[in-house]
Amino acid sequence: MLKKISAMMLLLVFLLMLIYGNLNYDMSIHALKIWFEKLVPSMFVIMVVVKLMFSQSILSWCTKPFAPIFSHVFHISKQSISYVFAMMFLGFPSSAAFINEQVKQGACLPQDAKRLILSCSFATPGFVIMTCGTVLYHSSTLGIWLFCIQLLSGFILLFLSRSHDITSRQTSAAPLPFMTSLKTSIIDSGKTLYLIGGYLMLCMSIGALLVQFLPIVLQMFLRIVIEFSSGSLLISSLPISLRLQLALLSALLSFGGFCVHLQVMCMCDACALSYRKYFICRILQAILSASITYVFFPFFPS
Repeated sequence: MLKKISAMMLLLVFLLMLIYGNLNYDMSIHALKIWFEKLVPSMFVIMVVVKLMFSQSILSWCTKPFAPIFSHVFHISKQSISYVFAMMFLGFPSSAAFINEQVKQGACLPQDAKRLILSCSFATPGFVIMTCGTVLYHSSTLGIWLFCIQLLSGFILLFLSRSHDITSRQTSAAPLPFMTSLKTSIIDSGKTLYLIGGYLMLCMSIGALLVQFLPIVLQMFLRIVIEFSSGSLLISSLPISLRLQLALLSALLSFGGFCVHLQVMCMCDACALSYRKYFICRILQAILSASITYVFFPFFPS
């Protein structure tokens, strides 16, 4: 029965895409513009550098000073702390793809990967600081504040889930040659960004088709939560106070949007991530980020 319903819904979406061909075309172009102008510049280089640092054991060396406190407070083995720091900079889907690859390689246990993905899901610092801070609100300092709040809310989730200890099965094998690691990092990052672009076009096109059949009250809300890049722009244009704008923006950055959810779930085949748990964690993190932002707004740069 469920398969028949899914097939009918897919057929309906296909027919709507044919009927509203112009809308589908326009939204696909808009999605590509977001991908090319915002996501690629703010993600690609950072993704390559972080993966290169991880493969060359540089990230593991840099995290050694934090090992004792992370191990004690968050119940994470000293060898696994580099996963957390890598995910802080890779962003939602690319960090999930990175951890999933570690599971496939046998370096990370599936149950450990689940806890990491559920707790350590962040928007990239490039998007938060450059796009949200500098472009939308003309303040890189404000962007740094927003990014720090994302990290704080994620670390709170990591603390609350400390009943499950994260161990590591990383080997002590010598790192690959630098040029080999660089090539692999570029290829893997390119593939991840290619998939992100595909999911972005799909979600924005289908979302635009479905939204127009909803009441006006729900249209703005769904446009915001479907895709967080365009949703951030919509929030910044709302006729509300700056304090409330930033609280909503922080919530959206932590929630990620349904397009990000689809990307993450499709990239976590090796660790069998539960979407129900992932959705609940994103809601919790969104509430935490919005609350922290609203409370500490008076301390933000003017």
